[in-house]
Amino acid sequence: MVFPSPDPPSCTERLSKQKEIIESPCRSLSPGLRRKVKRESSAQRRFARVFQTSSRSCVVLQTKEVIAIDGPAGAGKSTVAKAVAKQLGFLFLDTGAMYRCVALLATRAGLGPNVGEAAARLAQQAKIEFRPGDPQVVMLNGENVTQEIRQPPIGDLASQLSVHSAVRQVLVRSQQEMCSVGRVVMEGRDTTTVVCPEARLKIFMTASEDERARRRWLELKQRGVDADLEELKHQIRERDHRDSTRPDSPLRVSKDAVVLDTDGMSIDQVVERVLSEWSARQT
Repeated sequence: MVFPSPDPPSCTERLSKQKEIIESPCRSLSPGLRRKVKRESSAQRRFARVFQTSSRSCVVLQTKEVIAIDGPAGAGKSTVAKAVAKQLGFLFLDTGAMYRCVALLATRAGLGPNVGEAAARLAQQAKIEFRPGDPQVVMLNGENVTQEIRQPPIGDLASQLSVHSAVRQVLVRSQQEMCSVGRVVMEGRDTTTVVCPEARLKIFMTASEDERARRRWLELKQRGVDADLEELKHQIRERDHRDSTRPDSPLRVSKDAVVLDTDGMSIDQVVERVLSEWSARQT
């Protein structure tokens, strides 16, 4: 199940309003505080440039107004995150798509999984944009790669490249800029522990290996991609091991995360639980 991005006021309107909010009181601040506020405003402008979802996804700076959803491959993070973002009118940030974009660039350049520095340079030079759509459109250097990055070989290479610290450092910096703006639902494998540990709500979604393989098989089948269920189980097992043993930002449960075992739960039930947890934190 895929959900479209929300349609808030234009980026120009939001930035104009934020500029007025930030700059009006600046005149009465000390020079040091004025520089700090301007740096925060500058971070928002960088967000608008890096996270370009046309003019419809820029949001006003709100500290900790972030829901971070973590968990292993195939747990249903993307589906749930999109639905939650739609319900709340928040922006959806698929951090995994960014790694997939780097994997696609590496594949096109003939690079394998053991070239972390070279892949990091590709990541540094890449322009990754997210635009509204159903599914959300992923643009890489001006090219629509929404479908191409979802192919199993690209996903597998993305997991292999993600173990390299150099690659992670480049992408995590961009992701942290994005979530600093607030009103974001982000999902990935280190969003609650590394990318946004200050998120107001942290969810760790998991499910059994068999269930996760079955979900991935159904997802690929719906997209017209042939896949072997046993092979998918093997891939998930390998990715779990790689993600949990990598030296940089290994997959782990944040101490204050809500752990959701989604075996036997429908998408609607999981989304409702996340929304309930979010509502409970609005005090």
